[in-house]
Amino acid sequence: GEGRNADVKVIVLSSLSSDDEMLRAYQEGADMYLSKPISLKMLRHHVSHLHSEQDISLMLVSPSTQARNFNQEERKFLLRCRTIINESLMEEDFGIETLARKLAMSHSSLYKKIKGLTGVSIIEFINEYKICKAVALFRQGMTNVQTVGEMCGFRDIKTFREAFKKRMNMPPKQFIQSLSRDDS
Repeated sequence: GEGRNADVKVIVLSSLSSDDEMLRAYQEGADMYLSKPISLKMLRHHVSHLHSEQDISLMLVSPSTQARNFNQEERKFLLRCRTIINESLMEEDFGIETLARKLAMSHSSLYKKIKGLTGVSIIEFINEYKICKAVALFRQGMTNVQTVGEMCGFRDIKTFREAFKKRMNMPPKQFIQSLSRDDS
C-alpha cells in the first residue's frame, strides 16, 4: 500500500462517544471523530475547520514551513514521524530517543532532517504535533483540559497549559470558550 494521500482527511462518524472509542479512532489515523447524531450544519462546520487548518495531517505548523511544498519523500518521512508520535504519545518515556530509534536514525541525523524540513527542533516538532492534536480534540467538543492534555502525551497539566498558550496565544480554557462562541 502507498499510504493515504496526505490531502485526504478521515472523519469518523460514530454513535459511540466514549474516550476509548475516540482514542482508538485517532490511533488508527482519523483526523476527526464526531459522535452521532450530528446535524448537517455542524458537520459542515467541522469539515470547513478541517480544511482551514494548515494541513494538520502533515503538521506543517511552524511558520517557516507553511509555504513549503514537500516532495513525496519528505511527505512520507513527516507522515511517518507523525504516525510514530501518535502511537507513542501515551508512553511514559516517549521522547527524541524513541522517535530516533523507531525511525532507525541517529539522534543527530534526525535532528538535522527535522530542522531542515520544518525549521524547528525535534522537541518543538513533537510539541507542535501534540498541540495540533489537542486543538482537534477541543474542536470536537472535548472540554476537559486535563484529559485532553493526557491524551496528547502531556504528563502534567501545567506543562500542557504553557505549551498550548505558547502555540495558540491563549490558554486551553479560553480556546474552548472561543469555540462555543463560534457555534452559536
